[in-house]
Amino acid sequence: MRTCFFWYHALGLLNRFLWMQRRNPLCSDDVLLFKTSISFVDHLQEFLSAVLTCTKLVIPPPSEWRANPASLTNLIKVYCISRMTLVPSLMEIILPALAKNLPVGCNPLKVIIFSGELLAISLWKKVYEVLPETTILNLYGTTEVSGDCTFFDCKNLPTILGQEELNSVPIGFPISNCEVSLVTENGIGDEGEIFVSGACLFTGYLADPTISNCTEDSETLLYYNTGDFARRRKTGEFIFLGRKDRTVKVYGQRFSLEEVESTLREHPDVGGAAVTYEGNKSPDFKAYLVLKSSAEFQESIQHYRGANSYKDIMASIRSWLIMKLPPAMVPRHFFYMKSLPLTSSGKIDYAKLSSLECVLEPSEIGSERSPVDPNLQVIKKVCSTLFS
Repeated sequence: MRTCFFWYHALGLLNRFLWMQRRNPLCSDDVLLFKTSISFVDHLQEFLSAVLTCTKLVIPPPSEWRANPASLTNLIKVYCISRMTLVPSLMEIILPALAKNLPVGCNPLKVIIFSGELLAISLWKKVYEVLPETTILNLYGTTEVSGDCTFFDCKNLPTILGQEELNSVPIGFPISNCEVSLVTENGIGDEGEIFVSGACLFTGYLADPTISNCTEDSETLLYYNTGDFARRRKTGEFIFLGRKDRTVKVYGQRFSLEEVESTLREHPDVGGAAVTYEGNKSPDFKAYLVLKSSAEFQESIQHYRGANSYKDIMASIRSWLIMKLPPAMVPRHFFYMKSLPLTSSGKIDYAKLSSLECVLEPSEIGSERSPVDPNLQVIKKVCSTLFS
């Protein structure tokens, strides 16, 4: 069983490596940065790519850069790192230092690969502004599909944004030898759960139904139902809609918590955002915000008349969000945080958020009254018109 698992997973990793090598080949002048935790599948591509191509690999002490993620920018500059794989939330942290430490015309980064999290349009714009000559790829996948199964080259993003307004960067098209389908209760469609098959897939977990057999035209196919949802544009690109466990339904409206986070990050004074939701008799819908650096904050605080505390700023951000999203998508409570807790791979650690204490302004910013079903508001307005 273990041998079979390793063999199929190795084939998937090799397929991923060969695809990337054909698309963006490594050469003798490249320098890679090995900074991903070994518990996160992306570390395999960082390490194996260097071994298989005899490319120089820089390995910083994990304890040092995790204590100060911004220090990665010094490594990029000193060792001329040419390719880096990271999650978007880590880029949010290091980007200000990256903009400061890399003078114009002195950018060694040829390729940046994002994976593991939703890549917000607002973050892509910031990265593109700081690193205009860098190729930015957005990859999607899971451990069960050998790390990655779709990709999107952000050079095509301006064209798409001219046609359609998006909150997140598309996850693109399947990589070589991979097939991706969107499955609904009624079969395959243009919006639904992401099912993956092909060379990227391993044989599955023991007694786990997430790896399934499907018979099509007398041929048995193996596919993985990811628990993620997406939709397909007319031009073929997949747009990530959210995970099954991060998709909620409030007052009959279904939406992804990632969409709320992406919108919050568009606010000029928000440096980081995380949203949690626990459904029960009294839904617990919270937003945790990290404001920009003190210098930027002191400059931008002038936009708020009479704002004399972080609580005032949180209230103002909530009012701004109300103008951007439907009522059901606006969190009930807003908290100010010095920083968001991260996992060893650099992702937001949602499990730790509820146990952390807010700083400087510990009291939450809640709605003045309990949220009202927006449909009831429409009914009341119609009735008042009819009977007035």
